[in-house]
Amino acid sequence: MSTFTAYLRKERMESSRQSKYLILGAFFGFFALSTPIMLRLMPSIIESQMPGFPQELMKFDAVYSVQNYIRNIYQLGNMAVAFVLMGVLADERLQGKLVYPVSQGASMTGVVGAKFVHYGAAVSAIVFASTMLNYYYSVVLFPGSDPGIVAAVRSAGLLAAYFATRVVIVVFASALFTKPLAAGLTALVVSYVEPIIASLPRWKSFVAYSLIDMASRTLGPGMGTMPAGRAGSEVSGWVLAVALMAEVAAMALAAIWRMKSVEIAPGAGAQ
Repeated sequence: MSTFTAYLRKERMESSRQSKYLILGAFFGFFALSTPIMLRLMPSIIESQMPGFPQELMKFDAVYSVQNYIRNIYQLGNMAVAFVLMGVLADERLQGKLVYPVSQGASMTGVVGAKFVHYGAAVSAIVFASTMLNYYYSVVLFPGSDPGIVAAVRSAGLLAAYFATRVVIVVFASALFTKPLAAGLTALVVSYVEPIIASLPRWKSFVAYSLIDMASRTLGPGMGTMPAGRAGSEVSGWVLAVALMAEVAAMALAAIWRMKSVEIAPGAGAQ
Protein backbone atom coordinates (compact mmCIF):
# COMPACT_ATOMS: atom_id res chain seq x y z
CA MET A 1 0.00 0.00 0.00
CA SER A 2 2.90 2.38 0.70
CA THR A 3 4.17 1.80 -2.85
CA PHE A 4 0.71 2.47 -4.28
CA THR A 5 0.33 5.73 -2.31
CA ALA A 6 3.84 6.90 -3.14
CA TYR A 7 3.35 6.23 -6.86
CA LEU A 8 -0.01 7.97 -6.87
CA ARG A 9 1.76 11.06 -5.57
CA LYS A 10 4.59 10.58 -8.07
CA GLU A 11 2.21 10.26 -11.02
CA ARG A 12 0.34 13.42 -9.98
CA MET A 13 3.55 15.43 -9.77
CA GLU A 14 4.99 13.96 -12.98
CA SER A 15 1.77 14.49 -14.93
CA SER A 16 1.67 18.11 -13.82
CA ARG A 17 5.33 18.66 -14.70
CA GLN A 18 4.90 17.06 -18.14
CA SER A 19 1.65 19.00 -18.74
CA LYS A 20 -0.35 15.81 -19.38
CA TYR A 21 -3.39 17.23 -17.60
CA LEU A 22 -3.11 20.43 -19.61
CA ILE A 23 -2.70 18.63 -22.94
CA LEU A 24 -5.66 16.32 -22.41
CA GLY A 25 -7.82 19.04 -20.89
CA ALA A 26 -7.09 21.45 -23.75
CA PHE A 27 -7.71 18.75 -26.36
CA PHE A 28 -11.07 17.59 -25.04
CA GLY A 29 -12.07 21.12 -24.07
CA PHE A 30 -11.33 22.47 -27.54
CA PHE A 31 -13.68 20.02 -29.22
CA ALA A 32 -16.28 20.49 -26.49
CA LEU A 33 -16.42 24.22 -27.30
CA SER A 34 -15.79 24.14 -31.05
CA THR A 35 -18.44 21.51 -31.91
CA PRO A 36 -21.55 23.57 -31.00
CA ILE A 37 -19.97 26.77 -32.34
CA MET A 38 -19.22 25.22 -35.73
CA LEU A 39 -22.68 23.67 -35.97
CA ARG A 40 -24.22 27.05 -35.14
CA LEU A 41 -22.17 28.81 -37.83
CA MET A 42 -22.44 26.08 -40.47
CA PRO A 43 -25.80 27.13 -41.99
CA SER A 44 -24.50 30.67 -42.57
CA ILE A 45 -21.24 29.39 -44.03
CA ILE A 46 -23.02 26.95 -46.36
CA GLU A 47 -25.51 29.59 -47.45
CA SER A 48 -22.74 32.07 -48.30
CA GLN A 49 -20.86 29.47 -50.32
CA MET A 50 -23.81 27.57 -51.83
CA PRO A 51 -26.88 29.80 -52.25
CA GLY A 52 -30.04 27.76 -52.56
CA PHE A 53 -28.75 24.85 -50.46
CA PRO A 54 -31.76 23.27 -48.64
CA GLN A 55 -31.86 24.88 -45.21
CA GLU A 56 -33.79 21.96 -43.70
CA LEU A 57 -30.61 19.90 -44.01
CA MET A 58 -28.78 22.41 -41.84
CA LYS A 59 -31.16 22.43 -38.89
CA PHE A 60 -29.41 21.22 -35.75
CA ASP A 61 -30.30 21.12 -32.08
CA ALA A 62 -28.56 20.61 -28.74
CA VAL A 63 -28.99 16.83 -28.83
CA TYR A 64 -27.35 16.58 -32.24
CA SER A 65 -24.53 18.88 -31.07
CA VAL A 66 -23.66 16.64 -28.11
CA GLN A 67 -23.99 13.50 -30.22
CA ASN A 68 -21.68 15.02 -32.84
CA TYR A 69 -19.15 15.76 -30.10
CA ILE A 70 -19.34 12.14 -28.92
CA ARG A 71 -18.65 10.86 -32.45
CA ASN A 72 -15.74 13.27 -32.93
CA ILE A 73 -14.18 12.59 -29.57
CA TYR A 74 -14.34 8.84 -30.10
CA GLN A 75 -12.30 9.18 -33.28
CA LEU A 76 -9.81 11.77 -32.02
CA GLY A 77 -9.87 11.24 -28.25
CA ASN A 78 -8.50 7.74 -28.63
CA MET A 79 -5.43 9.15 -30.36
CA ALA A 80 -4.92 11.77 -27.65
CA VAL A 81 -5.12 9.24 -24.81
CA ALA A 82 -2.96 6.68 -26.62
CA PHE A 83 -0.15 9.05 -27.54
CA VAL A 84 -0.11 11.00 -24.26
CA LEU A 85 -0.06 7.86 -22.06
CA MET A 86 1.75 5.35 -24.27
CA GLY A 87 4.98 5.63 -22.28
CA VAL A 88 3.63 5.30 -18.73
CA LEU A 89 5.40 1.96 -18.24
CA ALA A 90 7.45 1.60 -21.42
CA ASP A 91 9.41 4.80 -20.76
CA GLU A 92 10.18 3.79 -17.18
CA ARG A 93 11.58 0.46 -18.36
CA LEU A 94 13.46 2.08 -21.23
CA GLN A 95 15.05 4.72 -18.99
CA GLY A 96 15.65 2.41 -16.04
CA LYS A 97 13.44 4.39 -13.66
CA LEU A 98 12.10 1.26 -11.97
CA VAL A 99 15.45 -0.29 -11.07
CA TYR A 100 16.10 1.70 -7.89
CA PRO A 101 12.52 1.62 -6.46
CA VAL A 102 12.19 -2.14 -7.03
CA SER A 103 15.64 -2.80 -5.60
CA GLN A 104 14.56 -0.91 -2.48
CA GLY A 105 11.49 -3.10 -2.03
CA ALA A 106 8.82 -1.27 -4.03
CA SER A 107 5.93 -3.52 -5.02
CA MET A 108 5.34 -3.83 -8.76
CA THR A 109 1.66 -4.37 -8.00
CA GLY A 110 1.57 -0.98 -6.30
CA VAL A 111 3.49 0.69 -9.12
CA VAL A 112 1.24 -0.61 -11.89
CA GLY A 113 -1.94 -0.27 -9.84
CA ALA A 114 -1.19 3.39 -9.10
CA LYS A 115 -0.84 4.12 -12.81
CA PHE A 116 -4.16 2.44 -13.62
CA VAL A 117 -6.01 4.29 -10.87
CA HIS A 118 -4.38 7.69 -11.39
CA TYR A 119 -4.70 7.93 -15.15
CA GLY A 120 -8.09 6.24 -15.20
CA ALA A 121 -9.48 8.78 -12.73
CA ALA A 122 -7.75 11.75 -14.39
CA VAL A 123 -8.91 10.93 -17.92
CA SER A 124 -12.44 10.09 -16.75
CA ALA A 125 -12.71 13.42 -14.91
CA ILE A 126 -11.46 15.38 -17.93
CA VAL A 127 -13.84 13.60 -20.31
CA PHE A 128 -16.81 14.02 -17.97
CA ALA A 129 -16.11 17.74 -17.47
CA SER A 130 -15.58 18.39 -21.19
CA THR A 131 -18.81 16.57 -22.10
CA MET A 132 -20.79 18.63 -19.61
CA LEU A 133 -19.12 21.78 -21.01
CA ASN A 134 -20.21 20.73 -24.49
CA TYR A 135 -23.74 20.10 -23.22
CA TYR A 136 -23.91 23.56 -21.61
CA TYR A 137 -22.83 25.44 -24.71
CA SER A 138 -24.98 23.25 -26.94
CA VAL A 139 -28.05 24.25 -24.92
CA VAL A 140 -27.00 27.92 -24.94
CA LEU A 141 -26.45 28.00 -28.72
CA PHE A 142 -29.47 25.82 -29.55
CA PRO A 143 -32.18 26.93 -27.08
CA GLY A 144 -35.41 25.01 -26.82
CA SER A 145 -33.86 21.60 -27.40
CA ASP A 146 -32.41 20.70 -24.01
CA PRO A 147 -32.13 16.89 -23.60
CA GLY A 148 -32.15 17.39 -19.83
CA ILE A 149 -29.41 17.47 -17.21
CA VAL A 150 -30.04 13.88 -16.13
CA ALA A 151 -29.58 12.56 -19.67
CA ALA A 152 -26.49 14.73 -20.12
CA VAL A 153 -24.89 13.49 -16.89
CA ARG A 154 -25.62 9.87 -17.81
CA SER A 155 -24.17 10.40 -21.28
CA ALA A 156 -21.06 12.07 -19.85
CA GLY A 157 -20.64 9.23 -17.36
CA LEU A 158 -20.84 6.58 -20.08
CA LEU A 159 -18.31 8.46 -22.21
CA ALA A 160 -15.98 8.83 -19.20
CA ALA A 161 -16.30 5.09 -18.51
CA TYR A 162 -15.38 4.34 -22.12
CA PHE A 163 -12.19 6.39 -21.92
CA ALA A 164 -11.31 4.77 -18.58
CA THR A 165 -11.19 1.48 -20.46
CA ARG A 166 -8.88 3.14 -23.03
CA VAL A 167 -6.48 4.01 -20.22
CA VAL A 168 -6.44 0.36 -19.14
CA ILE A 169 -5.64 -0.76 -22.69
CA VAL A 170 -2.86 1.82 -23.11
CA VAL A 171 -1.22 0.94 -19.77
CA PHE A 172 -1.51 -2.77 -20.56
CA ALA A 173 0.07 -2.22 -23.99
CA SER A 174 2.79 -0.12 -22.38
CA ALA A 175 3.64 -3.09 -20.17
CA LEU A 176 3.88 -5.38 -23.21
CA PHE A 177 6.23 -3.22 -25.28
CA THR A 178 9.44 -1.41 -24.47
CA LYS A 179 8.86 1.12 -27.25
CA PRO A 180 6.11 3.61 -26.37
CA LEU A 181 5.01 4.08 -29.99
CA ALA A 182 4.30 0.37 -30.31
CA ALA A 183 2.11 0.57 -27.21
CA GLY A 184 0.22 3.58 -28.52
CA LEU A 185 -0.41 2.07 -31.94
CA THR A 186 -1.55 -1.22 -30.40
CA ALA A 187 -4.08 0.61 -28.22
CA LEU A 188 -5.36 2.51 -31.26
CA VAL A 189 -5.78 -0.67 -33.29
CA VAL A 190 -7.84 -2.22 -30.48
CA SER A 191 -10.01 0.89 -30.17
CA TYR A 192 -10.70 1.14 -33.90
CA VAL A 193 -11.38 -2.58 -34.35
CA GLU A 194 -13.98 -2.65 -31.56
CA PRO A 195 -16.78 -1.10 -33.72
CA ILE A 196 -16.45 -4.05 -36.09
CA ILE A 197 -16.92 -6.45 -33.19
CA ALA A 198 -19.81 -4.36 -31.83
CA SER A 199 -21.56 -4.67 -35.19
CA LEU A 200 -22.00 -8.38 -34.48
CA PRO A 201 -25.25 -8.75 -32.46
CA ARG A 202 -23.96 -11.46 -30.14
CA TRP A 203 -20.82 -9.49 -29.27
CA LYS A 204 -22.27 -6.03 -28.80
CA SER A 205 -22.72 -6.47 -25.04
CA PHE A 206 -19.06 -7.45 -24.56
CA VAL A 207 -17.08 -4.56 -26.06
CA ALA A 208 -16.47 -1.10 -24.64
CA TYR A 209 -17.44 0.63 -27.89
CA SER A 210 -21.07 -0.04 -26.96
CA LEU A 211 -20.63 2.67 -24.30
CA ILE A 212 -20.21 5.21 -27.11
CA ASP A 213 -23.47 4.09 -28.68
CA MET A 214 -25.25 4.18 -25.31
CA ALA A 215 -23.87 7.66 -24.52
CA SER A 216 -25.34 8.96 -27.77
CA ARG A 217 -28.69 7.16 -27.55
CA THR A 218 -29.38 8.20 -23.96
CA LEU A 219 -29.74 11.82 -25.15
CA GLY A 220 -32.69 10.88 -27.36
CA PRO A 221 -33.21 11.64 -31.06
CA GLY A 222 -31.95 14.94 -32.38
CA MET A 223 -32.33 16.85 -35.64
CA GLY A 224 -30.05 15.21 -38.17
CA THR A 225 -29.65 12.08 -36.03
CA MET A 226 -29.69 8.79 -37.88
CA PRO A 227 -32.64 6.51 -37.03
CA ALA A 228 -32.08 4.12 -34.14
CA GLY A 229 -31.30 0.50 -34.85
CA ARG A 230 -33.67 -2.39 -34.36
CA ALA A 231 -34.74 -3.34 -30.86
CA GLY A 232 -32.79 -6.57 -31.14
CA SER A 233 -29.54 -4.60 -31.31
CA GLU A 234 -30.01 -3.11 -27.84
CA VAL A 235 -27.21 -3.65 -25.35
CA SER A 236 -27.74 -5.27 -21.96
CA GLY A 237 -26.29 -2.77 -19.50
CA TRP A 238 -25.64 -5.31 -16.77
CA VAL A 239 -23.97 -7.78 -19.14
CA LEU A 240 -21.81 -5.01 -20.57
CA ALA A 241 -20.81 -3.76 -17.10
CA VAL A 242 -19.82 -7.25 -15.91
CA ALA A 243 -17.97 -8.00 -19.14
CA LEU A 244 -16.00 -4.75 -19.01
CA MET A 245 -15.10 -5.20 -15.33
CA ALA A 246 -13.83 -8.69 -16.10
CA GLU A 247 -11.82 -7.43 -19.09
CA VAL A 248 -10.33 -4.54 -17.10
CA ALA A 249 -9.40 -6.86 -14.22
CA ALA A 250 -7.81 -9.35 -16.62
CA MET A 251 -5.72 -6.66 -18.33
CA ALA A 252 -4.66 -5.16 -15.00
CA LEU A 253 -3.53 -8.54 -13.66
CA ALA A 254 -1.79 -9.35 -16.94
CA ALA A 255 0.06 -6.01 -16.86
CA ILE A 256 1.23 -6.64 -13.29
CA TRP A 257 2.34 -10.17 -14.19
CA ARG A 258 4.17 -8.84 -17.25
CA MET A 259 6.04 -6.18 -15.27
CA LYS A 260 7.03 -8.73 -12.64
CA SER A 261 8.36 -11.16 -15.23
CA VAL A 262 10.40 -8.87 -17.50
CA GLU A 263 13.80 -7.30 -16.98
CA ILE A 264 13.43 -3.69 -15.89
CA ALA A 265 17.05 -2.65 -16.56
CA PRO A 266 17.49 -0.25 -19.51
CA GLY A 267 17.57 -2.11 -22.83
CA ALA A 268 16.75 -5.49 -21.31
CA GLY A 269 14.04 -7.50 -23.03
CA ALA A 270 13.59 -4.84 -25.72
CA GLN A 271 10.88 -5.56 -28.26
